[in-house]
This record gives sequence, C-alpha cells and structure tokens, in this order.
Amino acid sequence: MSSPLTIYADASDGYIWSYDSTYADARAGMGSISAFTDGEYLCQGQANNPPYYFFLSYIQFDTSSAAGYVSVAELTLYEYYTYRNQAFTAWVAQYDWGASLTTGDFVAGADLSALTKVASIASADIALSTYNAFESEAAFPAAINVGGYTRLILFTNRMESGDAPAGLTERANWYSADTAGTTSDPKLYVEYGAPVPISL
Repeated sequence: MSSPLTIYADASDGYIWSYDSTYADARAGMGSISAFTDGEYLCQGQANNPPYYFFLSYIQFDTSSAAGYVSVAELTLYEYYTYRNQAFTAWVAQYDWGASLTTGDFVAGADLSALTKVASIASADIALSTYNAFESEAAFPAAINVGGYTRLILFTNRMESGDAPAGLTERANWYSADTAGTTSDPKLYVEYGAPVPISL
C-alpha cells in the first residue's frame, strides 16, 4: 500500500542567468553570470533583447519523509508569466546543485543533454495564472531522494539544442517558494512505500 505526500519547495530555490552579446558565449556561461535566490519567480528559457540571455532555474524539495520505494512523482508549478514568441518544451531534470545556489551551479547548454530528464510541459499547454502539472518521465520516481533533498534544474529543449532565440523572448516564469504562503509555491507529489516491482 503506497502513501501519498505533497511537498512544497525549499526557499533556497532560484535561477541563474548568463548573458552575452554572442549567443554561444551566453549558452556556455562565458559572459556575465548572476544567481538570484530571493525573487518571487523562477525563469526558464532564453531571450535576445539584446544581449542574449540564458535562464536556468533550480528547485529543491525535502523528500526525506518519503520512506521506501517511490512509485509516483509529479511536479506542479504555478505560472507567473509566459513568453511564447517561439514554441518550446519546458524540461525538468535531476541535478544536485547543493544546499545553496551560486553561479558555480550554472550548467552549460552543451551539457544539458547529459542530465536525466524527469518531467516536461509544452509551452502551448501552459495555462496562465494557475498550477500546471508537468508530464512525468519514467525516470522521475527513481530520481526522488528518499534520504534527503531532491534537487532539480529547469531548462528548455531549445536551450539544450542550442537554437538561438528567434523572437524577443521564449521563456516560462513560475512562482518560487519565496512568495508568501504556499498557494503558488512549487510542489511535488509523491507516492511511496509500495513494493518494489520484480522483473521476471
């Protein structure tokens, strides 16, 4: 019998932007980089204002109370604002960025494909000013750290493939855990304690 658990994100969440007049340098983190951990929203995507901006977001959940085998994992984020000048897929991947976010946690665009993807949502499917459930990948339950914190990184398919922004901005903004209360905080739903499947 599995047990359900809803966990809200830790307030250490945040985002990193890398920007440069050259897209390749912004994507590689070779330009200017800043980390933001106390804002009310998280940025996921890229822009050409100019200069070029490359936005990565980071979320962590205390999943230590999910004892035992995790059978279900679902991420839900509350939409703050979405720029749809170019269609994209918002990806979530497993990434241990540590207890606090710094510019050293930046992941170059060329390295994003090596990460284990756990959930996604298409930009066209993002509902405005409400919670959005990401579609979970088969790898998500195994990515839950039942002994501590589950840490995630957010990026897009176009950031991964190195497609420079065709329009002004292609970005999803989500409410962070720094907003008052928990009515719009990132949340993770898990079911745990179920028997481990046996492969025959």
